[in-house]
Amino acid sequence: MPGRRDLDVDLYNDEEENLKDIDIQENENEDEIKFKKAVIDCYSDIIKIRENRMYLILERNLIDLKGILIKDKHNNKFIDTEEYKQLLPLIKIEDYNKLLKGIYIEKYLKKILKEEDKIEMNSKKRLKKVLSKKEQDFCDKNKLNLKKFHKIKEKVIKNNLNGEIMSKIEKYFEESE
Repeated sequence: MPGRRDLDVDLYNDEEENLKDIDIQENENEDEIKFKKAVIDCYSDIIKIRENRMYLILERNLIDLKGILIKDKHNNKFIDTEEYKQLLPLIKIEDYNKLLKGIYIEKYLKKILKEEDKIEMNSKKRLKKVLSKKEQDFCDKNKLNLKKFHKIKEKVIKNNLNGEIMSKIEKYFEESE
């Protein structure tokens, strides 16, 4: 695999150089033999670590890591991918892409809401574009602008209201149909 560094664990390094010079002979003292066996044991541990790493690289389809990171550059308008690159060795590439897509969508929607905040919130034209018919009727009936409605909706979701309050809200929207 010349030129590819994806599976750099397969390249030779100092451990192989040291190991090829080891020769255990019968006339050596016990300390030398123990030392050489310890070096061989350490090398076998290194081989196991390399095999595990190679297995993870192949299993999680991380072979083209540079291509993945280049692909992320187009998302940098809304997402700071530097925060999430450390997850690449730990999760599958499909899951990583789903994560970035979800974060991208969330940030994009927040950007739209910020733009909406800059525009007059009482505009019925704006309400029709953003809210459903039921939500528009609710805002009209309670004289809420878009910003206030979103704050109320956000609090309801964050507090995870259930039971009586949530059923009242659901009944209201069912009745308004």
